[in-house]
Amino acid sequence: GPRPDGSPKDLPVNKITRGHALQFRSWWSARVLGGHKIETANKDFGHLSQIVGTWSKLTDTQIDNPFRGLRLEGKDGGRTPPFSRAWVEDRLLRPDAFAGLNDEARDVLLVMVNTGLRPSEITDAPVDDFMLDGPIPHIRVAPNGQKLKVAHTRREIPLLGVSQDAARSIVARGGIARYRHKAGAWSAVANKYMANNGLKETPKHVAYSLRHYVEDALLAAGVDDRVRADILGH
Repeated sequence: GPRPDGSPKDLPVNKITRGHALQFRSWWSARVLGGHKIETANKDFGHLSQIVGTWSKLTDTQIDNPFRGLRLEGKDGGRTPPFSRAWVEDRLLRPDAFAGLNDEARDVLLVMVNTGLRPSEITDAPVDDFMLDGPIPHIRVAPNGQKLKVAHTRREIPLLGVSQDAARSIVARGGIARYRHKAGAWSAVANKYMANNGLKETPKHVAYSLRHYVEDALLAAGVDDRVRADILGH
């Protein structure tokens, strides 16, 4: 079975079934919906297929390669487009915009609005990393007992407006539960809801576009490159 975050557990090569491989493909599909590149997923499938092929040759074992033909179709369209400020204010922040989405999924999305955090930096944050009591309420992006991916730089991001309200709701419920270490599942749910409720500014917009909305807002405000990179964790 998968790990808590949905990624596959380590298995001996000859114990990997086609079912495991398809589960891994589903995990990657959700990540692609969350802003990861199709090319990265397909590279992963290619490497795994190669490993199994090499192992089979070196051990002289006949094996049906479970990773054959898993490639995801489609092309990476470059950077996910950002939402415009007008779209965020008039559509995404309407009081009833996310009325049909579960509370936790909605709150993760609203925390993104004013922080530009990656979905996983919110879903994987323990409740203690929501620092809401000091003079400047903020969220702490920290390793949380595991190594931060290079991209997820350690930093502290102020919480303002709707993002602070959403963070307070998360804390009031005892922290992230449903999507803890499941940012891919969160992206799939958020994107499906946005598609079904007319909340995508164009067909190419996804929930992750909120991160680029913040990036563009910082650029428009003339925020220094270095500071911008620190805020976004580049």
